Amino acid sequence: MDLSGEPWQASVQEAFKQVVTSGDGAVRGAPFSTASAGGILYNKPAYAGLGLTIPKPGLNSWPTTEAILKDGTATPVIQTYGNSWTSQLIVLSDFYNVRAANPEFPAQYTAGTAKFATDPGALRSFEKLQEVYDAGMLNKDYAAASYDEGLRMLANGEGVHFPITSGALQAISVNYPDKLQDVGFFPTPGDNADSNGLTARMPQAVYIANTSANVEAAKKFVAFVASPAGCAALNRVSGGSGPYLVQGCELYNPPAAVTDMLPFFASNKVSPALEFLSPIKGPAPEQITVSVGSGIMSAVEGAKLYDEDVRKQAQQLGIAGW
Repeated sequence: MDLSGEPWQASVQEAFKQVVTSGDGAVRGAPFSTASAGGILYNKPAYAGLGLTIPKPGLNSWPTTEAILKDGTATPVIQTYGNSWTSQLIVLSDFYNVRAANPEFPAQYTAGTAKFATDPGALRSFEKLQEVYDAGMLNKDYAAASYDEGLRMLANGEGVHFPITSGALQAISVNYPDKLQDVGFFPTPGDNADSNGLTARMPQAVYIANTSANVEAAKKFVAFVASPAGCAALNRVSGGSGPYLVQGCELYNPPAAVTDMLPFFASNKVSPALEFLSPIKGPAPEQITVSVGSGIMSAVEGAKLYDEDVRKQAQQLGIAGW
């Protein structure tokens, strides 16, 4: 159903509305649970011990790793290609920067006129993945290490940075509860000093079917879900890996990494990840990003291969322009 006129919509952040608005401009969903973000989880005690500061856009894609490498007690960047899906995160979490450089990229990409290999901002995402390998930043067992091992390394300070989604905080809270507040977050830095924001993964959404026989009851329930009272109910049964996107909703005792995210959401310096703005995602990105992140192929080669992967997917979906 079209929920655009519901009073609670005034409290929902615009970043979420982008992903539940249909082609006719109608907002059709309400956020359920918390958002999360893709970026860099980092070990705060390691930063303090080495005198590191969070990197700023335009200075460097990563904080200086010379101190970490010289110290020799921790890995600068954790990668866990034993679970190949994790290899995508540097590329995926860089999307805020892609969109900041080219706001029309999602529409152009969907129409087949923007490519990862030819759009400079999109290509940079693959270049950043190549850079961490070329600079020797990775753990020695990166090719076989598992996601769980990566979380252990991060929590215990064996590794300083882990490019991953903030959903990892829930696993850390279970397996390393005494280390949860030692983990911070910052967005994947861009190259433009005037732009700094994060790539968000949107919450689940609640919709009402057009065929509903109980429209008024359904609307009351959705209004409850998208309210501080609904958020409080969720807080009682689950922890969050990011903020709620409803004004007035608060997390109970949020992890330090979630607190780090809040200013970006509050100032709307957020972009939904590309997969929330386009129906096209190729089937083989993790195989490609493993190859780029392992030095098997270059960033340009990986971007070109992913463009071909995307072309096949778009054709299968019957999207015009491909």
